[in-house]
Amino acid sequence: MIKYVIRRLLLMIPVIIGVTLLIFLLQAFTPGDPASLALGSDATEAELEQWREERGLNDPIPVQYVKYMWGVLHGDFGISYRSPKNIQEPSLSAGPPPSWWPCSAFPFRRSSAFSWALLRR
Repeated sequence: MIKYVIRRLLLMIPVIIGVTLLIFLLQAFTPGDPASLALGSDATEAELEQWREERGLNDPIPVQYVKYMWGVLHGDFGISYRSPKNIQEPSLSAGPPPSWWPCSAFPFRRSSAFSWALLRR
């Protein structure tokens, strides 16, 4: 049983890398310029270039991905394109989730388990 759990945990590593790579590439190849989105259409070319340089968008895509994953492993999820805040600040400042969230799933779990038990008969 322990071998099975270890094997499943080790198989999660390539899945996580694959999913993050896919999402990163979708974000990287999305049409449009994040700098002009963040700064607006009236920004000068120097301001756009400085913004791209600060966020590492001038680096090659593989270098950007490695920097992103390095930051994620250290708890840094980056800076928002729309505001100069860290990505996790809004979620951390909101506080812990309300205690009723896990309790709200209880009736659904019970009803689905009951339905499943009736179908298995």
